[in-house]
Amino acid sequence: MVKAPLVVPDAAFGEAFLKLLDEAEYPLTVALWLKEHDEWTLILGTPLYDEIGQQQAYIRLRNALSVDGRVPVSDLPVRLEGQSNPLIKELRQIFGKTASVEGTRLGGQRIGGHWIEDGYVYRIK
Repeated sequence: MVKAPLVVPDAAFGEAFLKLLDEAEYPLTVALWLKEHDEWTLILGTPLYDEIGQQQAYIRLRNALSVDGRVPVSDLPVRLEGQSNPLIKELRQIFGKTASVEGTRLGGQRIGGHWIEDGYVYRIK
């Protein structure tokens, strides 16, 4: 079965996903949908990525979502990044002190050396 590409950011999915992570106290500094090469990916910036490494950060992500257990993390359009990633770092520099960025759209700009075709922000702190 071929997966249909996500053609718009699924805001409700992202909100529900972040709620599960918040309930599990999974630390996030950045959460946004990012359109890359005509596909949407939920980008999550977490200090765990730098502290315990990529593999362990994904294992903790899977464990945080296991209360639901319906969808394996590998099937989700999700990518973890660390605080030292240029995109995450610059997003935090630009928007980190903004009172609320939820619902902000990004696009047509370069941030952290990364071309942003389109984006939908949940949080940046």
